[in-house]
Amino acid sequence: MRWAPLLMALLLAGCSGAGTTDSTNSAAGTAPVAMNPTGPPVIAGLNWTLGHSWTHDFKFGNGTGGTAFSSTAVVAGVDANGWLLASPNLNDAVSDVGFFLQDLGRMARSGTLTSGAFSFPWYSFPLSDNKTWTATEKNVDPNTILPVEDTLTLVAHWGRDDHKYHVEARSGSVLRARYDFDPAVGWFTSYEGYRGGSTTHVTLKESKAGYAGKLYTAAGINLYGVIKFAGGAPATPPVGVEPGSFTMTSAMTHLMFLQFAFGAPGAGATQILAPDGTRFATFGAFDQNGATVAGDSAQTQQVVPAQAGPWQIDGSGAGVFAQGYGLFAWGATVTELQV
Repeated sequence: MRWAPLLMALLLAGCSGAGTTDSTNSAAGTAPVAMNPTGPPVIAGLNWTLGHSWTHDFKFGNGTGGTAFSSTAVVAGVDANGWLLASPNLNDAVSDVGFFLQDLGRMARSGTLTSGAFSFPWYSFPLSDNKTWTATEKNVDPNTILPVEDTLTLVAHWGRDDHKYHVEARSGSVLRARYDFDPAVGWFTSYEGYRGGSTTHVTLKESKAGYAGKLYTAAGINLYGVIKFAGGAPATPPVGVEPGSFTMTSAMTHLMFLQFAFGAPGAGATQILAPDGTRFATFGAFDQNGATVAGDSAQTQQVVPAQAGPWQIDGSGAGVFAQGYGLFAWGATVTELQV
């Protein structure tokens, strides 16, 4: 799953670095280009077709480590307003409910991608050299998991050597993102995002047409969230997840929950009790840097079938968490599509 390693990287990181591009180009999905004989081409808009897919690799920190996860977005629907991007992986679709990675949702023909309350203004069409525009990004702060909204100023420049548009997005004087637009693949091949003291590196692994099979979209809300910081001082007694509860509705199909701790050696275990008495347990052991030494369900993240009614939470901790811990739960409604 992609949510847990992303959250841990954002909480622990504080460095940035240059990304690399590793792309496989495909003519399918190529953007319409208005040729300008006196300068760079003008991109009239996106030209995505049903079943076209892009697979991207995600890294965090300085970008020199291995790929944290890969994510595939597939065009699952086309209409007058734009395109629906869905995932062939149910867990990835549900993960997007908790954190928006700008690759799933509805892409408007104007160039803005939205998913629930989240949005990212990828482009402004027609796209031309030195074009500047203002737009809004809606996402979450990785340090608090609370909603944030930024007004961005974006500038696009044509790369005469690589034949791509390169975009910088700033909130005031703060750089939020650098990425490109490659007419050959119809979307981006390289992206670097800056938020919460961390850098997210995304590179294109594959772009191709002709996907056929099941796809998933998900919509949902945060049902429960607690994140504790000890201010750098050891907590006494050892910190554990506090008991709590939340309620799921009959419209929800899946529950995603995530436990983590960071900043010092320790371990924690959480049990979530479903309305029918089923217990779902997650545990994690963490080193002095907050990295997961042992854990279940891909760094203590689980997606399980929903049950309407009250859910109970019980957690415990061992060791000293010098920085803190967290537990979050989201309720999602998943829609299955066929392309």
